[in-house]
Amino acid sequence: ITGYNAQAMVSPLAADDVGARGRLITAADVSASADDHPHLAPLIEAAQANSDAERDVVTVADAGYHSGANLATCHAAGHTVLLPTTHDRRDGRRRGQ
Repeated sequence: ITGYNAQAMVSPLAADDVGARGRLITAADVSASADDHPHLAPLIEAAQANSDAERDVVTVADAGYHSGANLATCHAAGHTVLLPTTHDRRDGRRRGQ
């Protein structure tokens, strides 16, 4: 079975700037890999380039992007990222508990 993994980065629209409220897709990617981890930093970079975003933007991501490597990469690049720790998908508990 062929499958694809789609990723999207959205940014809020400021009503004062564009006359509307909502979200705008500022970066997207599709791959054949089931792993979300390698997409986080490139999506942040693409979203910043596509939207002329300031460097002090906070990115919120889901637990599928949580890894030591992602945290280190984002920190080294100066990205502020908020994401929950990973969960053990077998029973829903947080790892390390």
